[in-house]
Amino acid sequence: MRDARGQRRDTAARAILVLAALLFHGWAMGRLPLAALGIVILLLGLAVGWRPKLNRDSLVILTVCAAFLGSSDLLVEPTPDGAIPSAGLSPLSAALVALTVAFTLARRTTPAWATALILVVLSCCVPPRNPLNLAGPLTAAVLLTCIATLAWRGPWRWDRAVALAATLALTTAGAGGITMLNAWAEGMLMPVLEAWVMQRSFDLGSTMQPGVSVRALSHAPASGRVLLELSGPAPTTLRTQIMDRFDGERWSSSPTADLPRAALPVLEGPRLPLELTFYSRAQGVVPTPAGLLALAQEPPAFTQGWLVAGGAGRGEVVQLERSPAEILPLEDGPPGEDLTSLPPELAQALHPWARAIAGDAQGPEAKARAIERYLAANHSYATTADLRGDGHPLVVLLRDRRAASCGYFASAMAVMLRSEGIPARLVGGFSPTDTNPWTGRTKIHKRDAHAWVEVWSPARGAWVAFDPTPTTGRSPASPRPGTIQGLLGAARDGVHRIFVRLQGHPEEVLAQALRSPGIVAIAALIALLFGWRWARRRWASAAPRMERTPRDARLWPTYRRYQRLLRRQGVRVEPSESDERVLNRVSQTLGAEVGAAARAFLDDYQRARYGGGEQPELRASLARLQRIVRGRRQSGSSTSQTCRLRRSPTSPTTLRAMTPEPLRIPPEQE
Repeated sequence: MRDARGQRRDTAARAILVLAALLFHGWAMGRLPLAALGIVILLLGLAVGWRPKLNRDSLVILTVCAAFLGSSDLLVEPTPDGAIPSAGLSPLSAALVALTVAFTLARRTTPAWATALILVVLSCCVPPRNPLNLAGPLTAAVLLTCIATLAWRGPWRWDRAVALAATLALTTAGAGGITMLNAWAEGMLMPVLEAWVMQRSFDLGSTMQPGVSVRALSHAPASGRVLLELSGPAPTTLRTQIMDRFDGERWSSSPTADLPRAALPVLEGPRLPLELTFYSRAQGVVPTPAGLLALAQEPPAFTQGWLVAGGAGRGEVVQLERSPAEILPLEDGPPGEDLTSLPPELAQALHPWARAIAGDAQGPEAKARAIERYLAANHSYATTADLRGDGHPLVVLLRDRRAASCGYFASAMAVMLRSEGIPARLVGGFSPTDTNPWTGRTKIHKRDAHAWVEVWSPARGAWVAFDPTPTTGRSPASPRPGTIQGLLGAARDGVHRIFVRLQGHPEEVLAQALRSPGIVAIAALIALLFGWRWARRRWASAAPRMERTPRDARLWPTYRRYQRLLRRQGVRVEPSESDERVLNRVSQTLGAEVGAAARAFLDDYQRARYGGGEQPELRASLARLQRIVRGRRQSGSSTSQTCRLRRSPTSPTTLRAMTPEPLRIPPEQE
């Protein structure tokens, strides 16, 4: 037989790949709570030597329960959308985590490693932390190390190890091929590969891809992934990017718009507090509303587009103060001619539309208001835009009154204003809609990405915001939830927020918990309960006992059944009583026959405790005692019934009917 050290080495070699896969999944997909739960269960099971028996029914139940847990937003954070939608990837990855842990504990190496590798492949579908360049080499190195450990002076032969490696390689290649095929079908293959090559990550800063494209075909994402949460009166919009350059197909930011400002704005008036909790990492700028007054008690650094330069990490909380008016500060002077430049053919095509829509309106704001009302009243919103036809997509949009997303309407309005010589630019950001009435908190989803127009107003000396996106066809704002739904949503959001804060800044969560009166009261109550239990145990252990009965893990349940049997008959075994005294009370109370059976049981118990007897003999002795007690109880009940019959005033006819007839034996049996 192999020694214990070798067995521990083999167990570690079988589990190391699974642990690496769980850690990689939790890091890559931002699901550390789920991965940590699987790792804790796996390590505890291996430590106590738990080896569950898996069959088809247990695997089905485990898969369904894990998939339900993964699809719930209450305990785990939803996975980001991408090559595989979150609705499918979230329950699938949770089921794979559960199966991987179960197969590892059951010592079924091949299915455990296969599910672990598939989990690694799925973790690369939507790389929020760009894990593609890390997953392959790391997984291959860990896999080869595990196989070599089990094949070199281990329980495996080299031919089996090579066959297993080939099987796992084919499994991983098949899962990767299916993932890439699905990514290609969803139109996400090129963005994923581009993120890998360009070393970019899918985070809050790139949630709205830099710039807005005006193509004949497009589809706006409708992901429900939570990016950040607002606490306080929610503003109309949050600004994240300024696009002031248009080449006829794409809006982008000029280098001037990203330059820092030397002078910061001076805004007076009432102040509204607002707290931002980041569920995803923000890079480059902090999403803030117009009219920002203070940021974390420090003067914020602005770019030329009045965006807050900087960023925020996952789980970070940013405090700010804003103006209720949500207006931009005054500018030092009018913008340059770049804010009115257009391709000549596009300006010539849309200038008649601008003249016809604006009509007799005077001034930039009046013309902008007329165009805004026209687009909102004569068009409808759609996440999928099909603007194929004769001419530029914006011309097709206006001529055929087709449905499109917010970027197209903002582009059409900005281009028409520029054709009139009015400076206009596009602004990207978010439009908050999902507010919980019970907590007042507002969640910003990825689907809340929005684009609108800012127009230069010479009369104000500042930029003024306009939103020409129609409401017709647009999904309404999140309906006001009912009482139960609102409370459940508040609980879910609270748990989600705690998990995010723990992942980003656990020390702040701990410090806040220690300062919370409710947490301190709960901790004090728990400490009081445990202290009371400890005091009761100490008081019980201090009582004098003539004979202590050490608890044997094998024999104690049988001995407890013996005590319960006597207690039901009125003989309670006290902790300070010896066995001999208990037997005397049993003989006096229940009779000599029960006392002899109890003595026989205690003799078998002592022999089993000290190595002279077996556990089956002890159980048989207890069964004998139970039969004697049961027979005594039945005979006692029949005797009392006979006595009641003798005392009852019955007629002779009734007594003759109760008297049993003599037994008649057939002649052939005499």
